[in-house]
Amino acid sequence: MPLFTNAIRSVSWHTRNNSTSHFSRYSFLSLAAASRMKVHPEVEHAISTNQPVVALESTIVAHGMPYPQNYQVAMEVESIVRSKGAVPATIAIRNGICCIGLSSDELHDLAKTGRAALKCTTRDLPMALKNNVSWGATTVASTAFLAHRSKIATFVTGGIGGVHRGNDLDISADLIELSRTPVIVVSTGIKSLLDIPKTLEYLETFGVPVVTYGSDYLPTFFSTSSTSKKIKSPYRIDTVQDAAQLYWSARDLGLSSGMLVAVPNPAPISDGDTKDGNIGVEDAIQDALSRAASLGIQGKDVTPFVLQAVAQQTGGESLTSNIELICCNASVGADIAIEIAASSKIRNSYFFLPAACTTESSSSTSAIEAPRIGKGLINTDVIVMGGAVVDIVAKPSSNFLLGTSNIGTAVQCDGGVGRNIAEVLGRLGANPIFYSAVGGKDTLGKSLIERLQKECGVQVGPSNIANLMKVCGEDAAPATVLCVEDARTATYIALLSPNNELHAAIAADMEIFENIPIPSVEQIEHSKFLVLDANPPNATLLVAAKRASSKGVCVVFEPTSVPKAARVVADDFEFLNYVTYATPSLDELLAMATTIAASSSIEQKTQTPTTDNNELGKLLSSVKDACSIVLPKMNWQGQSSGAHLIVTLGECGVLHACAKSSQDNHECKEEALFYYTHYEVPRKVRARNCTGAGDTLCGAFVHALLQGKTESDAIRFGMEAALKSVLCESQTISPNIV
Repeated sequence: MPLFTNAIRSVSWHTRNNSTSHFSRYSFLSLAAASRMKVHPEVEHAISTNQPVVALESTIVAHGMPYPQNYQVAMEVESIVRSKGAVPATIAIRNGICCIGLSSDELHDLAKTGRAALKCTTRDLPMALKNNVSWGATTVASTAFLAHRSKIATFVTGGIGGVHRGNDLDISADLIELSRTPVIVVSTGIKSLLDIPKTLEYLETFGVPVVTYGSDYLPTFFSTSSTSKKIKSPYRIDTVQDAAQLYWSARDLGLSSGMLVAVPNPAPISDGDTKDGNIGVEDAIQDALSRAASLGIQGKDVTPFVLQAVAQQTGGESLTSNIELICCNASVGADIAIEIAASSKIRNSYFFLPAACTTESSSSTSAIEAPRIGKGLINTDVIVMGGAVVDIVAKPSSNFLLGTSNIGTAVQCDGGVGRNIAEVLGRLGANPIFYSAVGGKDTLGKSLIERLQKECGVQVGPSNIANLMKVCGEDAAPATVLCVEDARTATYIALLSPNNELHAAIAADMEIFENIPIPSVEQIEHSKFLVLDANPPNATLLVAAKRASSKGVCVVFEPTSVPKAARVVADDFEFLNYVTYATPSLDELLAMATTIAASSSIEQKTQTPTTDNNELGKLLSSVKDACSIVLPKMNWQGQSSGAHLIVTLGECGVLHACAKSSQDNHECKEEALFYYTHYEVPRKVRARNCTGAGDTLCGAFVHALLQGKTESDAIRFGMEAALKSVLCESQTISPNIV
């Protein structure tokens, strides 16, 4: 019964998304087909929410390495993909079912089965399913086929098959599948044991683009190749953005072929004899091929035999090299998958048209489906990217009566951490751009964005194609707020007690934030600050932060909530490496420090500090300990001013923690030196609304930095602005912060 239910879900999901999908070849799965496939829940969720997924083949696990090394490498590859912000999906056949994603136990069982698993190329899939094979290990061809069938665009492997040496008729099914399946295959080129020039000719004939990542020459899998043997690559790319753009260009043209992205081996081995007396890899390959021929080994059994023989003759060097290259490919492949997912959101979503680009015939703000167009950029020094939420706060006139209606009051106001920060910057005259997502099933999000533009001075880019061409021209700026047609705007509903204490709350439809678009590299490059809240998915945050860091743009992070603060540092996720400023609350800081300490085996004091002025010294000591764990994970070496934590402590004020390099000699190991400054609350006030205080401080702090103020002056300015929001009962952000 669970399998049948999974099939129904798969069919309904594929049907629902068929109209906008770029997976045209197998855009609809019949019930019979879906019943033959089982998608891992994590992978299914990622696909359905347009998050980056990386397909991984299983032949390299079962036939490419011995146990337990194969299991260890498989787990390491999946870990690399996760650390980048993508979801790994190892593909295999299990008991006659095509599995898209394996659990760690299943991966261990496959690795232990080893060569007893049936090696399945595309032609073998029907037989594997008919015979209910215990384990089937998928090759490049069958993995690409099943990945595309599951709507996964990026696939990572070690090397692809091709034309065999000495037998032009022995051609791998990998090449056939690449010619008809539109996926990106990231590998270290073509396996060394094959005829690489003839394989390239075959790929050219069948219209498969081949590009090399960061090199003018095609990698030859294991070896560096001598100058005389170097093979010129058909094309070169230098960024993962280039790969994503090539992928989308092919989809726009309706091409059905895939693309090979060849990544140079980070740990090549010599063609000649080694210092340890082992023969070179090319001699080992020639010898292994001769032995295979004399033993009558043919077809799909040749590659595993040769790989094992070469590993033995090179003293294990080829196996080590193989492990290094697959890990490298996983890293590059994850980055490409993230870029494809990010650009897919822009191409397949709905956007707002601001008042500045409307005409009488198009004064409505209704959303239309449109890809990003034009080369225009919005003029700004600061970009804000994060959540837009409608806040509804209600409280009874007297004590709650459960199970019946209560007489009381309710206030609706605009919220969301990213939106709040954008409002602060807008009211202060910083002219920010706001990137977010709202729902098309209601009018709440549209009204929220209209108010943000008209009342607060925040910019939102246009996207209505027809009106852009008439009014704004071809160089119009890209859209920044996505209105997702079949979703609802995020809403936070709080029920307070008569004395204003939180009784209960519901955070509804927060999944809309999975659709938040990423600013283009060009837009980021023309800005000075990128402010991120923690509402977008990890992968989205990472792409945006990387883009900003690569262009020297300062990244500011507002952790948003305790769970989200912990999420962005879990599993050694690299996002913080690109962050220069972060503005956590005390609880958010502790969540980050605890999570980092747990994953890094750092000893942390167990006592949780409280914001009690009577024990201010103990509080600050504990906060400093937490800062010393978080700061080294931040971009303290990337900016001359170091990395900064501005920790809000409620009535105890703000602690500013800074990490700077200990010395300027880059030939020596750099270490971080920590500096701390405590700022007391400027004056005591009776708080009426604390929900927007931290966001106000963050926005005002960034505004002051834009004005050339020091961090110290910017913090004081931010604290004064925050006090004004604390005193504003009717709105999250005080309209009088100027």
